[in-house]
Amino acid sequence: MELKLKILHRDRQCLYCRKPLCKKTVKLNEYIPGDNSEHNLVASCYDCFYKKGNSMPLNFIQELINERQDTFRNGKNFNSN
Repeated sequence: MELKLKILHRDRQCLYCRKPLCKKTVKLNEYIPGDNSEHNLVASCYDCFYKKGNSMPLNFIQELINERQDTFRNGKNFNSN
Protein backbone atom coordinates (compact mmCIF):
# COMPACT_ATOMS: atom_id res chain seq x y z
CA MET A 1 0.00 0.00 0.00
CA GLU A 2 1.26 3.48 -0.85
CA LEU A 3 2.54 5.30 2.26
CA LYS A 4 0.17 8.25 1.80
CA LEU A 5 -2.84 5.90 1.72
CA LYS A 6 -1.53 3.92 4.69
CA ILE A 7 -1.26 7.10 6.82
CA LEU A 8 -4.67 8.31 5.60
CA HIS A 9 -6.25 4.97 6.52
CA ARG A 10 -4.65 5.17 9.98
CA ASP A 11 -5.47 8.83 10.77
CA ARG A 12 -8.57 9.56 8.60
CA GLN A 13 -8.57 13.23 9.60
CA CYS A 14 -6.18 16.14 10.04
CA LEU A 15 -4.28 15.61 13.27
CA TYR A 16 -4.36 19.33 14.01
CA CYS A 17 -7.84 20.64 13.07
CA ARG A 18 -9.76 17.33 12.73
CA LYS A 19 -11.02 18.00 9.19
CA PRO A 20 -11.99 14.77 7.44
CA LEU A 21 -9.51 13.91 4.70
CA CYS A 22 -9.52 11.91 1.49
CA LYS A 23 -6.83 10.81 -0.95
CA LYS A 24 -7.01 14.15 -2.79
CA THR A 25 -6.84 16.36 0.30
CA VAL A 26 -4.35 14.60 2.59
CA LYS A 27 -0.84 15.98 3.02
CA LEU A 28 1.80 14.01 4.91
CA ASN A 29 3.32 16.11 7.67
CA GLU A 30 6.36 15.44 9.83
CA TYR A 31 5.04 15.55 13.41
CA ILE A 32 8.55 16.34 14.66
CA PRO A 33 10.27 18.40 11.92
CA GLY A 34 13.29 16.76 10.32
CA ASP A 35 12.20 13.15 10.80
CA ASN A 36 10.40 11.80 7.75
CA SER A 37 10.24 8.21 8.97
CA GLU A 38 6.86 6.52 8.68
CA HIS A 39 6.13 6.52 12.43
CA ASN A 40 6.63 10.32 12.53
CA LEU A 41 4.34 11.11 9.57
CA VAL A 42 0.78 12.23 10.24
CA ALA A 43 -2.20 13.15 8.07
CA SER A 44 -2.72 16.87 7.67
CA CYS A 45 -5.03 19.11 5.67
CA TYR A 46 -3.56 21.60 3.18
CA ASP A 47 -4.07 24.62 5.48
CA CYS A 48 -2.49 23.05 8.56
CA PHE A 49 0.36 21.56 6.52
CA TYR A 50 1.43 25.01 5.31
CA LYS A 51 0.65 26.88 8.54
CA LYS A 52 2.65 24.43 10.68
CA GLY A 53 5.75 24.58 8.51
CA ASN A 54 8.71 23.57 10.69
CA SER A 55 7.00 24.41 14.00
CA MET A 56 7.04 21.91 16.81
CA PRO A 57 3.61 20.26 17.17
CA LEU A 58 2.69 21.67 20.58
CA ASN A 59 3.62 25.22 19.49
CA PHE A 60 1.47 24.88 16.38
CA ILE A 61 -1.48 23.40 18.29
CA GLN A 62 -1.26 26.30 20.75
CA GLU A 63 -1.35 28.73 17.79
CA LEU A 64 -4.52 27.02 16.53
CA ILE A 65 -6.13 27.27 19.97
CA ASN A 66 -5.24 30.97 20.19
CA GLU A 67 -6.67 31.60 16.70
CA ARG A 68 -9.93 29.91 17.64
CA GLN A 69 -10.20 31.83 20.90
CA ASP A 70 -9.62 35.13 19.09
CA THR A 71 -12.17 34.19 16.46
CA PHE A 72 -14.84 33.33 19.04
CA ARG A 73 -14.10 36.47 21.06
CA ASN A 74 -14.65 38.54 17.92
CA GLY A 75 -17.92 36.73 17.16
CA LYS A 76 -16.76 35.42 13.79
CA ASN A 77 -17.38 32.02 12.27
CA PHE A 78 -14.13 30.03 12.63
CA ASN A 79 -14.33 28.69 9.06
CA SER A 80 -14.83 32.06 7.37
CA ASN A 81 -11.85 33.88 5.84
